Amino acid sequence: MVLVTAAWLDDDAFVTFRTTDNLLDGRGLTWNPAERVQASTHALWLFVHAGLVTVTGNHELTCVALSLVLSWLTIFLLIFRVAPSPETGCLAAGALILSKAWVDYAGSGLEDPLTRLLLLLFVLVMRRPEGDGRVFLLSLLAALATLNRPDAILVFAPALAVALYRRRGRAWGLAALGFAPLLMWGLFALFYFGSPWPNSAFAKLGTGVPRIGRVVQGLAYLLDSLIRDPATLLIIGLAVAVAWRRSRPVDLHLLAGGALYLLYVVWIGGSYMSGRFLGLPLTAAVLALVARPFALGLPGRRATVAALILANLSVAVRVVEPMVQKEIGVFGIGDERRTHHPYTGLVSIPAEERWPEHYLRRHGEELAREGVTVSTEGAIGMIGFYAGPDVHIVDDFAISDPLLARLPGQIGATFNRPHALGWRAGHVPRTIPEGYLESLPDGPNRLADPDLAAYYDILRTVTRGPLWDKERLATVVRLNLGRYAPLLEAYLQRHPQGALHATAAE
Repeated sequence: MVLVTAAWLDDDAFVTFRTTDNLLDGRGLTWNPAERVQASTHALWLFVHAGLVTVTGNHELTCVALSLVLSWLTIFLLIFRVAPSPETGCLAAGALILSKAWVDYAGSGLEDPLTRLLLLLFVLVMRRPEGDGRVFLLSLLAALATLNRPDAILVFAPALAVALYRRRGRAWGLAALGFAPLLMWGLFALFYFGSPWPNSAFAKLGTGVPRIGRVVQGLAYLLDSLIRDPATLLIIGLAVAVAWRRSRPVDLHLLAGGALYLLYVVWIGGSYMSGRFLGLPLTAAVLALVARPFALGLPGRRATVAALILANLSVAVRVVEPMVQKEIGVFGIGDERRTHHPYTGLVSIPAEERWPEHYLRRHGEELAREGVTVSTEGAIGMIGFYAGPDVHIVDDFAISDPLLARLPGQIGATFNRPHALGWRAGHVPRTIPEGYLESLPDGPNRLADPDLAAYYDILRTVTRGPLWDKERLATVVRLNLGRYAPLLEAYLQRHPQGALHATAAE
């Protein structure tokens, strides 16, 4: 009930939908058909979704159903396979259900449910007797999780490292075999997109924000979670406290992985989506608490009953919560489910003639009707998906734009809404260089600055040129070695990225 009433589709899910549409319609793994750009970070999730859509023919309901089924399966396996007893499993499941961060992204159309399920399967394999087959499966699951979300490897790394150290010898070869899917995807991405890293990595990590600013914002991200969703960090803290006291066995490897991930979240500055990055470390903490057998006495059974009562009461909270006015906090962190659930929530289907009914969808459809060829947007997911492939969407935040992603962001404001630290994690707009829009979607390069124009020619060769062209392949290598960086540096020396550009503030 909790997961169904909370299920919704985030705008980022529609970025995957548009890429999937292009793939299934023969336009390749592209966001804008004119250029090969890896706009989404979750390759495995994209391919699983694409496979199901070929059967169902529907993106929206297929994605929500997939998210819910994987989340339900995670809960089921936690109770009946991972926990030492069903009572303990219910207590652990109650902990997850009480977490807003976990529930919000259990049915949001994003890759979180698959990553969490892979972590749970990883724990089940860890229980197997030590052997070469165990090392291979652990490596394969870690590789698939990384293919689903690159930073997820941090949660898996400590336990995998210990398993490899204990086996040594041929285990390293089996581990390499397990990581083969990830290696193959990296080589394919380098060949196809021109970079093994998703474009969002350049856009979100190359904003130009000083490291100290990111760390402060990352700490603010944890503070925001503590205010909005105290259960999540308190449960993680409980796992740490139990491990510290050593009152009963705790899987320290999982706990170390979750802690490593939290440090990474702080290091990069968190996210603009409240709780988005906390569901995975919470899952690791809960699994760490129940992964080792222990007896659940009378106090534990009473705690289980209390947790189940609270979980049931939370159903009512989950239903009314999206109706509360959404607020973006002083640090620019917003409750995305509160924003979109009234329009894209699964429970809104009976009340709407079509689903989802959202102003972003109507805007995208309007662009298609008016025959617009190039449009600069901030929220690109629904707009891009419903506008269709004939509208070239320029992303203010550079998630899907190869040139803008390599330029530093505009620190100081985001969509005319200033925040305490002057920027919003993952949502730092870029200045649109003079002549860039006139060069799209497939016109001649009209960038006014000669160095930036030369750099854009290079990107065009990589993202638009014939895949097997020798000059393109050589350009891909030189680009990844940083040979063309002086062109960008020369441009930025003449054009410091200062005041917010008009198109990014509209």
